[in-house]
Amino acid sequence: MSSRESIIPPTRLADWRNSFGARLSLVFAIVALSSVASLLMLRSIVASLHTALYSAVDTLEVVHASENFHSRLHFLLVAANTKDQDVKRSKAPDYVQARRDAVTAFETLQKALGSGIDLDHHVEAGSDSGLLPGMTESLAAFLKEADGAREGGISSADHYRRAREVFDTIFSCQLEIVHERHETRLASIKATAHSMSNRADRIFYVPVGIILLSVLIAVIFSHKVLARDFRMAEEGATVDGLTGAKNRRYLEGPAIQMVKAMIDASMPFSLALCDIDHFKALNDRHGHQAGDLALVSIAKTMIDGLRNNDIVIRFGGEEFLIILPGTGKASVVGTIEGLRAGIASLRIPLDGDQSIGMTASFGIASFPDDSHQSYPGLLKLADERLYEAKRSGRNRVIA
Repeated sequence: MSSRESIIPPTRLADWRNSFGARLSLVFAIVALSSVASLLMLRSIVASLHTALYSAVDTLEVVHASENFHSRLHFLLVAANTKDQDVKRSKAPDYVQARRDAVTAFETLQKALGSGIDLDHHVEAGSDSGLLPGMTESLAAFLKEADGAREGGISSADHYRRAREVFDTIFSCQLEIVHERHETRLASIKATAHSMSNRADRIFYVPVGIILLSVLIAVIFSHKVLARDFRMAEEGATVDGLTGAKNRRYLEGPAIQMVKAMIDASMPFSLALCDIDHFKALNDRHGHQAGDLALVSIAKTMIDGLRNNDIVIRFGGEEFLIILPGTGKASVVGTIEGLRAGIASLRIPLDGDQSIGMTASFGIASFPDDSHQSYPGLLKLADERLYEAKRSGRNRVIA
C-alpha cells in the first residue's frame, strides 16, 4: 500500500476518482500532454524549417556565384579579343580588370561550393566540392589562353580559339552541372518546406481541437454536476437530517399535492400516523443521544419495511406520517402491523452493554374506505385513531 493510500481512506480515494474534479483533471491532463507534444513537434518543425532556410540561402549563393563566374569569364573572353583602341573608346571591358574580376568570381564560387549547408542531404554529399579541382585546372588553362590571345601576334587567334573551347567546357561540363544540381536542390528544399508547413498547420489545429473538445466536455460535465448538485440540494431540503425520512417541507409541498391528486383520481391510498411510545421518558432517563438513536433506528425500520413508492415523513418530534399510495384498508393494516412488530423487536444500545426496547402506536385512515374526502379530514381521523391506540395501551395499530 502506498503512503498516500495509507493516509487517505479507501472510500475517500474511490469517491475522488469518481468525482467531477478527477474527470476534469484527467481532461486537463490530456490537454496539457497533447499541448506539450504539439509544442515539441512544432519546435522540431521550426528547427527543420530553419535548416531548410539556410540550405536555400546557401543554394542561391552557389547559383548566383556560378552565374556571376560564367558572366565574368565571358567578359574576360571578350576583353581578350578586344583591341586597345576599342578599350580606350569604352567599347569593350578593360582586360586587366576583367581578369581580376574573373579570378575573384571563381574564389567566391569556391567558397560557396566548399562551405555549403545541406544537413537534409538534398544533393549528394561532396558532389559540389568534387568539381573544384577540375574547375581550377580549367580556369588556369582559360587564363593562359586568354593571356596569349591578349598579347597578340601570329598565334593570338589560336589562343582565342582554345580559350573559347575551354570556356565552353567550363560552362557545359562544370557550371551547368552545378547550376542544374542546385536548381534541383532548391526545388527539393521548397517541397520539404511546404510539407513541413502543412505538418505545422495540422499540428497547430490538433491541440486547438483538443482544447475545444475539452471545453465542451468540461461544460457537459459541469452541467451534469450542477444538475446533480441541484437535485441533491433539492432532495436535501426535503429530507430530515437526522432520520433520513422526508420532512415537513416535503409534506407541505409534494406530499399534499400527491394526496390531492389521488383523491381527484379516486385512487385508493392510506395515511398512517406513528408515535413512539414513552419517547419523552427515554430522553429524560437516558439522554437525547439515546433518543436520537431511537428515532434513527425506528425511521430506518419503517423505510426498509415499505415499498419504494411509500413515503415516510417525520411529522414532528417523535411522530411520523406514512403515505401508502394504492393501498386500501384491507391491506394497509397488515403492512403497518409488520412495521409495529419490527419496531418492537428493536434494541436501542445504551451506555456500556445495556440496551432498551421501544414500541410505537399507529392510527390509520384510508381513502375511499373512510368517509372523509380531503387530506385534512383523513389526517384528523388518523390522529384520532392514533390517540385511541395510545389510550388503549400503546404498541398497537388502530384502523
